[in-house]
Amino acid sequence: MASLDLNGTTNGGEPDVQGKQLDAMRSLLFGQQSEQINRRMEFLEAQLRELQDENTQLRRLLEIELTAREHSDAQLGAQINTNSQSIDRNRDAHDKLSRQLSDEVKTRKAAVKEITDYLASNRDQQEKMIDIIRGALASYTQIGSKE
Repeated sequence: MASLDLNGTTNGGEPDVQGKQLDAMRSLLFGQQSEQINRRMEFLEAQLRELQDENTQLRRLLEIELTAREHSDAQLGAQINTNSQSIDRNRDAHDKLSRQLSDEVKTRKAAVKEITDYLASNRDQQEKMIDIIRGALASYTQIGSKE
């Protein structure tokens, strides 16, 4: 003898006459409520599917945004690194040029001092020569005036 389960089917899974009668009784007793519950469940399942689809789309968009941010961060990091290296190179070049300019100023100051010293000593010699020439001229004029 086959036994019925709660769905009105036999152990073999096929509905029998008593199962059909049980379904009919359920339909009479709970039909409208069952239909409302079924419609509500179908509505909730549809909303759940929509939410799952939206969740999937949101995840995809977040992944795209994350990838874009990572790419942007990588580019920004590379640009910062490049700018830092450029600043370092410029600072090194500035330091080198500053040292060269300082050395050049020292060299030129020394050259100016040498020229000034030379001119000063040359002036002393010129003044001595002028004094000698004046003395010679004075002697010559004294000799020429005696004659």
